[in-house]
Amino acid sequence: MAALEDNIVQRATVAVLNCIYEEEFLGFSYGFRPKRGQHDALDALAVGITDKKVNFILDADVRSFFDEVRTQVIRQTVLCESLLGISSIPFNRRACAAGAC
Repeated sequence: MAALEDNIVQRATVAVLNCIYEEEFLGFSYGFRPKRGQHDALDALAVGITDKKVNFILDADVRSFFDEVRTQVIRQTVLCESLLGISSIPFNRRACAAGAC
């Protein structure tokens, strides 16, 4: 029963966060968004490179990026900037000075 309750809470949290952040995403952002996936991104890329002059395409593998980044600093940044509407730069400087970075 606890797993079912956790699942309900997680889905509700996702729904609320999607409402908050969906308007923040740029139109060409496809990662982990509702009704957008890798095939949509590839379709957009195909249209973009056939309709416009392209000098280069950059493919970056960020697979291990989140292994190296301090998730607590990211959480505080998101909380400060998005939910509270204040700049997190002073907070991040204090957090780094305290050894969190």
